[in-house]
Amino acid sequence: MGAHHRWMMLLMLLAGGAAFATTRVETLPANKTVVLSLRAGETIQVRLPDLSCDAVYSLSVTGRNPQSLRGSHEGTFVASPSVFNVEPKNFRPVKGAVHLALFRPGDRLLLSKRLWWGDPSFFVHLQPKQSGDHYLELKALDGELKGTAQIAVQLLRLNLRPDERRRIECEPDDTPEEANPMEIGKPVYGTGDDVDYLYNTDEGKNGWDWFTFEWKGEPKLVFFEVDLLDRDIITTLKLYKQETTPDGKTKLVEYTQGKDPTEVRHDDQGDELLAWKFITRILTPGRYYLAVRPNHPVYTLRTAVYDVPPYLKPDEVGKADPQKVAQAARKAIAVAMRYMVDGGDSFFHNTPRKGGIRVRAENQTDETERCLTCHPGHFTMFSVLSAVKNGYPIANRSQFKWMMDKLYNAMAPFYGHEGAYWTRFDLAPANGVSRLGHMIALYENYFSGRFTDFPAKGGGFPLLVYRGRDKLPQVGYDGNPKRNFEHDGNRPISDFRVACDSWVCFMEAYKRTGDEKWRQAAEHLKSLLRTGRIKDTEDIVEQTKWALSMSDPRFGYVTQKSDEFDDLIRANVRELFNRQQDDGGWLTAEYLSNAHYFPAWELAEKVKKSDPSLVFFTAETVYVLTMALQHLGEIQKPSDILRHPRLQRAVQWILSEQKEFGAWLDPKGELFYTPYLETKWSLILLSHLFPGDWSREKELQAAQNRQPLDIRSATYTALLDWLDGLWAPQNGRIVRAVLPLLSHPDPLIRQKAAAAIGQMACDTVVKEGLDETVEPLLRLLADDSKMVWRTAAWALRQLANNGIGVDAIKAALSSDDVRVRRGATRIFLRYFYHLVDRKDIAQQLCALTQDTDPLVRIHALQSLWRWWYRTTDFALRRQIEQAFLRLAASEREPLVRLNIAQALHNILDENTVQFFNNWLRVVHLDADKEKAKQARIEFVERPLAKEIADALRAYDDVGKETILTAFGYFYLRGGVGNDYDFITFYDQQAAQTLADALLPLLEHPDPVMRLKATKAAVAVRLSKDVRLVTKLMERLKDSDGEVRRAALLALQHPAFPTDYRAAPDASATLTPQKAAVLSGNLSGR
Repeated sequence: MGAHHRWMMLLMLLAGGAAFATTRVETLPANKTVVLSLRAGETIQVRLPDLSCDAVYSLSVTGRNPQSLRGSHEGTFVASPSVFNVEPKNFRPVKGAVHLALFRPGDRLLLSKRLWWGDPSFFVHLQPKQSGDHYLELKALDGELKGTAQIAVQLLRLNLRPDERRRIECEPDDTPEEANPMEIGKPVYGTGDDVDYLYNTDEGKNGWDWFTFEWKGEPKLVFFEVDLLDRDIITTLKLYKQETTPDGKTKLVEYTQGKDPTEVRHDDQGDELLAWKFITRILTPGRYYLAVRPNHPVYTLRTAVYDVPPYLKPDEVGKADPQKVAQAARKAIAVAMRYMVDGGDSFFHNTPRKGGIRVRAENQTDETERCLTCHPGHFTMFSVLSAVKNGYPIANRSQFKWMMDKLYNAMAPFYGHEGAYWTRFDLAPANGVSRLGHMIALYENYFSGRFTDFPAKGGGFPLLVYRGRDKLPQVGYDGNPKRNFEHDGNRPISDFRVACDSWVCFMEAYKRTGDEKWRQAAEHLKSLLRTGRIKDTEDIVEQTKWALSMSDPRFGYVTQKSDEFDDLIRANVRELFNRQQDDGGWLTAEYLSNAHYFPAWELAEKVKKSDPSLVFFTAETVYVLTMALQHLGEIQKPSDILRHPRLQRAVQWILSEQKEFGAWLDPKGELFYTPYLETKWSLILLSHLFPGDWSREKELQAAQNRQPLDIRSATYTALLDWLDGLWAPQNGRIVRAVLPLLSHPDPLIRQKAAAAIGQMACDTVVKEGLDETVEPLLRLLADDSKMVWRTAAWALRQLANNGIGVDAIKAALSSDDVRVRRGATRIFLRYFYHLVDRKDIAQQLCALTQDTDPLVRIHALQSLWRWWYRTTDFALRRQIEQAFLRLAASEREPLVRLNIAQALHNILDENTVQFFNNWLRVVHLDADKEKAKQARIEFVERPLAKEIADALRAYDDVGKETILTAFGYFYLRGGVGNDYDFITFYDQQAAQTLADALLPLLEHPDPVMRLKATKAAVAVRLSKDVRLVTKLMERLKDSDGEVRRAALLALQHPAFPTDYRAAPDASATLTPQKAAVLSGNLSGR
């Protein structure tokens, strides 16, 4: 039996069927497209004649009518998530409607994939290992087609020069033996559409792309980056080096020299979530192999090469002249800026702390998706934006764009106070939200030039914190007058830093709106500067920095110089010099220990002059002293401190401490061992001392003079490189030169052209020609290539966020073409932060939860729970909730049911413990606290409880199960991000409303329903209804072991109350035996 026939039999066995009724053969020459009609029980072989091993081809296969493809799961269960809350029996692969296979007669199977409604397309670049005919086989699986599937197949031969081939990732490359050659320093354009798109239960086991290169030069620091537009799910990189064993054989060993210490397992990340889209390595001569698991339809692999830091050696400290120091500083800044943006992007793409996901059919939690965390969020972006302010350009624009998306995306409306916003994940409320507003102001002032109301949103909550105060806070977060007012879970936050960021938000809000309330708030806060408590050296530094920001226009916040605080500034300068360590640096007692909540005031008394300094605090202190000396007229420009007897050595020491992976890292001082705080202040200091020559104004001027590429004469990769590099701002000539490429026959060029339009639209103030791109991009939403229509959706989101094409996009949501609706709903999947006031679009998405296409329904659900958090319109919130519940009543598709349950979970799980314990705590006036508390009860808890209770009474068991599933995710968990409580109705009336509907379900005949009702009962425990705990106690004797365990865990949990109200139903009595349980005598409690 020949190899081809063996393969045919194997394929049939894999498909689970016998021989098919009909098989026909079609021929597809290169540079042609054919549309095939595939019917149930049919197999089509497409002959790809005379493929050359010296050529690169693109092969695209697309079901143009995805509604004809079934191929999901049998049954009506709720599909399982992939990482957390996994139910193994419900985490099963989809069946597929059409199986495709690429093979060469007489050779092994090259590629295979199943097409279904969740993934109706396939794309690869192909460089055959042997020349000759190849075959693409398409096999319709029994019972999985609805009518006739229209399958489009395109084969293109790319016009590549030999030296360009290493710039295109080509299959087959799933093993080191098949690795693509690559060149360090040049981007590689890759695709990952050979694995399942929506629900890949084999994620981590398939989809690897391998590359290889030889390094012959001197050791260099290299950054490896996987660049994506949207970061849907995790991606990762691994580098190996070829080594020779003693017996002369070769083997691959994972290579770690120059590894970033943050490339470690983060909170709650199991092996399946160990993923980094950015790694650092020091290359030494040898052969290397790079493995990439992209998990996205298209990606760009980038490498950046640097000399190995530090750029001022330790033995040069105190001896280097100013010119050498300046040269070293500029090299250090370039490396550190790219590192910080890459590090933050990589950290957050793999959403930490129970947030990471591996398949697109599930959702991140709202808590973890919006969480910024101080280290890779605030520290990275504040320092990079400060460097931009100081004249340095951004090298990695895609990562920078995505990190800015994170910043704009983080805030949501606070309750009861118009214009106040909160970041629910923050343990340090005023610090987090005001720093966020400050960073966005830096971005708008110095980078984009597009001014929005987001800095005012950052200032809305601090208005509540400082309103009515005649002093800065005088007690700590725990009532101790020696502690700081706010604490971020890692370290206390200086009260002066919080006040400074809040003052910046007030000032920026006044500049943007002209509203007097902001100017008055800024003046009021300014008047409190001298009232704060000085608890340690950090407070002196932060107070001085705030005073300088309010006193000198050279620092970017005021327009006139003032001497109002000069006496305080002089006194603080003297004190800071008095506290200088023997080694010439500084330290602060708060960072002498890595423990939580330690008494810093006690350690401050034990600081000795001989203690070693800390890089981060030395850099911050030198930065503030430089500002102060310039303000007081003791130096003319910042770099003059290179000749200052007390400061020059500190600057050189900081430069010498840069680590070989590109950042700075103190040996102690943080609970989380990361380099972001040290690098933040080193980057801010160095860019302040040695400003660059970039500016937004120069960039705008240069944009007006740019000419487009001569597309007709450009090579293939030259065209891709040009499109890849087009970022805002650009002129209309450039935009119009890109437009024809949106209809180019090559899918990768169409994708790059669509991406370029979006890149040029990002927050740009130069909009010439961009309105002409809307209709062509809308047409691309129905493109055969997944990477093209997804990119078109991303580009349209950038246009819409900039006010371009919004109504046309809205119209596309109603298209008769299901492919257009799929693409249009993806526009609103995430990061639509400038569109949340378009209630009409949200309402249309509510209607689309009833769409005939399951992927459109999933997209609508994934958009709407995010919209729920961002809208200030509670009537719209009710419509979103009702859309979820209405769909739950009728939905039978397992993957859509998963999304209903997770959408409900996300709006129910709002981190109320932070709301009550931290956010309300820092609001100063009791009336303001009560107003916020009552607003949440009236507009969230009570309506949600009633709607869910009504649904649980009215729906059939399938609908009830979908709703109850929402309450079981992260059951009694210890924390999701900084969200430490599980779903809880704190209002007793709301809890009672929902408890009444849950009581009958605790006795449901189906153990699955009893289990889910038992878990849901925890959310209404504060009803304190004795009937509820009685029913739970009865479940301790349930016939099902999982139900018994869930009930026991609930009753034993410290959050479960023991004081209960008499039941409304007099027949429900509390026996002595039950009373013993309630009083805490339950075994194990």
